[in-house]
Amino acid sequence: MASSTEFVEFVNARSHRLLRAAYLLTRDHALAEDLLQTALARSWPVWHRIDGDPEPYVRRILVNTHNSWWRRRWNFERPTAAPPDHGATVPHAEVDDRDEVWRALDKLPKQQRAVLVLRYFEDMSEAQIAETLSISAGSVKNYAAKGLAKLRLDPTFADADRLNGVYDRIQVRRRKIITVGAAVVVATILLIGYLLSPLLHRKALPPTEDPGFPEYFHGYRVVLQHEQPNEEMLPPMMWIPSTLDGALLVKCTSYGRKAHIQVGLSVNGTNVVSANCASQTNLDEPLIAPVDPADMRAAGVNVGARVIYHLAVGAPSQLTPRSESPADSGVAAIAFGEAVPYERFPMPERPARVPQLERDLSGDFANPAVIIEAGGSHTASLAWEGRFLRLYVNSQTPGTLRITLNGLLLDSVTWWDYRQSAYRSMPALPTGFVEPPVGVPVMITVEAQHTSGDWFVAVA
Repeated sequence: MASSTEFVEFVNARSHRLLRAAYLLTRDHALAEDLLQTALARSWPVWHRIDGDPEPYVRRILVNTHNSWWRRRWNFERPTAAPPDHGATVPHAEVDDRDEVWRALDKLPKQQRAVLVLRYFEDMSEAQIAETLSISAGSVKNYAAKGLAKLRLDPTFADADRLNGVYDRIQVRRRKIITVGAAVVVATILLIGYLLSPLLHRKALPPTEDPGFPEYFHGYRVVLQHEQPNEEMLPPMMWIPSTLDGALLVKCTSYGRKAHIQVGLSVNGTNVVSANCASQTNLDEPLIAPVDPADMRAAGVNVGARVIYHLAVGAPSQLTPRSESPADSGVAAIAFGEAVPYERFPMPERPARVPQLERDLSGDFANPAVIIEAGGSHTASLAWEGRFLRLYVNSQTPGTLRITLNGLLLDSVTWWDYRQSAYRSMPALPTGFVEPPVGVPVMITVEAQHTSGDWFVAVA
């Protein structure tokens, strides 16, 4: 769609400049990125109605969003174990001037501060500032004059001309910048470097009400998410992956043969993974569709390099009539999570009393061929009956059970909490497994990892 392509091109071309402005307002790298993401998301629904250059409109949303955060008295400060890293060494006088300027600006009312930041650090004209802040040019002059007057009265900032000095140095350094490795005085360099690094220090916005997925879910850290998604309201966004191993997560509100709701994740315009609510069998357990790292690489995804992603309802094939609302059709939330190694996943606290593990061996498993349990032998043989095996597996505690058939991995199941969610599957036979004649014994072995309680594997 044309508007989608234009939006992606805009994000690629203007994000560095907008991110710099966000940083100058928030003075925090991670919050600046969150502020920009929010501004872009709010711009997307009306993107097709924007005439001319969209940057002033997006910048206005950026400033207004920051002001709304300020009104909520959310001051962006975070306690840390060590002082923040201010980057490369620069002359002490310049550092002192810059720090004094920022400490003084932080004391100003938000509108005066915004005007001075846009004028002296973003080098915007009075007309551009007026358009960005939705105020008159006269108001811009008024706020600037009042802000400078307050700076002159600030006993900790006796010489307001230092603001002009910092401004002049910024202009000189901007003209001299050749590579990202230049001295880090201008926020532009700081932010470009930040964009090219993995999101290891990402801080979240204030928590939303009733989030679709928690930050950590079933071995994944949720990095992209949309709740109550509407196909026309999901904008392409930026993402800096820290791993190529991940999964599409889907919460469906209806499932089965009538709930043909297709969802997908596209990266750089290429679909890399999709899922369908029709394949879900339990509303209490969201769909988890792992992505193949090879597909991510084929789409041009590299760890630490920025990409454009798009979570979509109805992609890649439109299975839901366009007249239906995706939310009404059965999609409550879609997300993408990056895989977290078991040792680094924040496990829930162990309950004071862990319920006894129930063994509901009914239906297809009323007479299983083999039951392997935590308290017995972890290897058993059964007579091969041909073609496939059915598994029924459960664990009392978090951990992993690796199930092998004649030494070849048949299935691997991991629990990330104490809910004792049963797992049923009919896995494909392992690569390299040679089917023996019917009646010949085969060996089933279970390797338990990280478990600290009861578990069982029933094979039928």
